Amino acid sequence: MKTKIKKLMLTIVLVLSAVVLSPAQIVYKKTLRTDGGDISITDCAVNREPYSNSDLQKTRILAKNGIEFAITFPESYQNLSIVRRNTNIVIEDRKIKVKEPGFTIFGYTYTENGISYTCDFSGDVNYYGELKYQGRTNLRDNPIVVTNANKNDHLTIPQAFTGLEWLLYRNVFDSDQKTIDYDKLAECQNTAFSRKRVISFEELLTLKNDQIVGGKSELLLLLQDHTSNALSNGVPGGTSVQAITLVDARTYNLSLSQVGQGTVSVSKSQLKAGESATLTARANQGWSFDHWEENGQNSGATNPLTVTMGSQDRSIKAVFKEKARVTLQIVDTNGRELAQSQSQEVTSGGSITFQVPNLANVNFKGWKRNGQIVETGNTYMLSNVTQNETIQAVFEVPVQSITVTPASLTAKVGEGPVQLTATVLPSNA
Repeated sequence: MKTKIKKLMLTIVLVLSAVVLSPAQIVYKKTLRTDGGDISITDCAVNREPYSNSDLQKTRILAKNGIEFAITFPESYQNLSIVRRNTNIVIEDRKIKVKEPGFTIFGYTYTENGISYTCDFSGDVNYYGELKYQGRTNLRDNPIVVTNANKNDHLTIPQAFTGLEWLLYRNVFDSDQKTIDYDKLAECQNTAFSRKRVISFEELLTLKNDQIVGGKSELLLLLQDHTSNALSNGVPGGTSVQAITLVDARTYNLSLSQVGQGTVSVSKSQLKAGESATLTARANQGWSFDHWEENGQNSGATNPLTVTMGSQDRSIKAVFKEKARVTLQIVDTNGRELAQSQSQEVTSGGSITFQVPNLANVNFKGWKRNGQIVETGNTYMLSNVTQNETIQAVFEVPVQSITVTPASLTAKVGEGPVQLTATVLPSNA
């Protein structure tokens, strides 16, 4: 269950590289750190009889990542006898194995140099978290660079911590940058986005990809052992934070494909999130670039095209279409050619406008398409051309002269037949 930290500012902290541990309400004579090893009783604050409760000295032991440790006794302590007074410890020969965090108390007697002593230990064991990657623990000043090769590597929170929260990094410290401001930390808890105990770099970057700024994701890990030596506001004694920075150096593939005849090039095919690349489409002869497609959607016909990479691979297709050929035939009303035909390539979906050819001694009758007159004006526009087309400019050839031969003849009644030949000019009138 999430422990909501209330407002409190304290001025005693233990700074362990990038790890800051909360103080506790109790005043300790000594505070010791295990660093994964054991603790000698001689380093602790012990109470040797006779003593009064008002002079009771307490020791706080901080165990990194909840790793089990032992409190050891020197070999010079003879006739050593240890009395356990709570359940989070186990006595093994001349060692006290600490199994759990929390209030710790035991008594012991020994003889040294012929003198017998009776002593008591009183204090608390707290856990603090210090995650490590590739031997580094200060993961804010020495950030984790996440690449395609290590993106599935993960950070594991030890089971010793009953409370954990992944937060977005905020400056939760006082002006000395060493003291936790619990008011700020409480506000920072509002950014909690995960409580996973085992989480990969990929997950951390993906869960808050909208918070990656300048290629970096800055996080704060809050860990708690929920032990009894809580602060006056209920914050567990074993509350620690560790700042962790991830540098997003993952790259994503920009794949190209095409439909039709042409070539497609890209300035860079592997990009980090936020990087841009330029795509260029070049059509082969007789073809034209039509548009780009991504995920089956038309992305427009801008060419060259600049794309900015997100946090996933992209596949973009260039669509080329064969150009249509439009042929203009210049014919008379009988379909006979009056002038050489003309042809022109038109981009698929494009248009072309025709002007009446300038021919002498003919009368323009109209534009014919598919055998039908479709326009009689001086211009004709053919729109949305998607296939080869033939358009005819049709002219009427007027008669200029008719010559009859022979020009004269004499015939008698009853003679015949008489054959006359008429010559029409021009011959195609």
